[in-house]
Amino acid sequence: MWEYITIQFKSVPSFSGGKFDSVEMETELNRLGSEGYELISIVASNKAFGETGYLIAFLKRRT
Repeated sequence: MWEYITIQFKSVPSFSGGKFDSVEMETELNRLGSEGYELISIVASNKAFGETGYLIAFLKRRT
């Protein structure tokens, strides 16, 4: 059996579109990895005019 979770990373507004804090993302993904979670996929959730508002990460671990 698997246990699944999703987490969202919110973009930081900028002139050239949504940007993300890569240090925050890496820290959170490493923390969840140490709890046994494995990253499955990351998808972008767009706002107006194609700007990325969120990245949604899907993770799993064995139960």
